[in-house]
Amino acid sequence: MFPSLCQCDQPADGPVDLREIGEFGLIARTRSRLPTLPLDVFKGIGDDAAIASLSPGTDLVSTVDLLLEEVHFDLTLIFAHLLGRKALAVNLSDIAAIDGGNSDLGVYQGEGLVFSSVGTLVEGCR
Repeated sequence: MFPSLCQCDQPADGPVDLREIGEFGLIARTRSRLPTLPLDVFKGIGDDAAIASLSPGTDLVSTVDLLLEEVHFDLTLIFAHLLGRKALAVNLSDIAAIDGGNSDLGVYQGEGLVFSSVGTLVEGCR
C-alpha cells in the first residue's frame, strides 16, 4: 500500500505521520505554510472545495478528489460506469457541502489505469 510517512514534508520537528495528524491535521499544516489568500479567493484550501471570483458576478467552484485503485475501488469488482458515478458523487458532495453549483466536469485518468472504453467511465458521470 502507500507509506503513511510523508517524506515530502520534513519540518524541523521531524517527519509527519499521517495516521497521527489525519486529513484535517494535514490540511491545517498545509494551510499554515501557504501565503494569505488573494482577495478574489473566497474559500481556499480545505476539505471540500474552493471558490474564486473570475470576474464580477462569475465565481469558480472547484474540487479535486483522488480515487486510488486498491484503496477506494477494485477494478475486478466494479464496472467502469459505476466507478465514474462514484467519482462524480465524491466531488459533487464536496461542492454541495459549500452550497455550490455545477456545470462542467473534468475526468483525469491516472497512469496505468486502463479501461476498454474511457467513454464507459464518463458515461457513469452523466
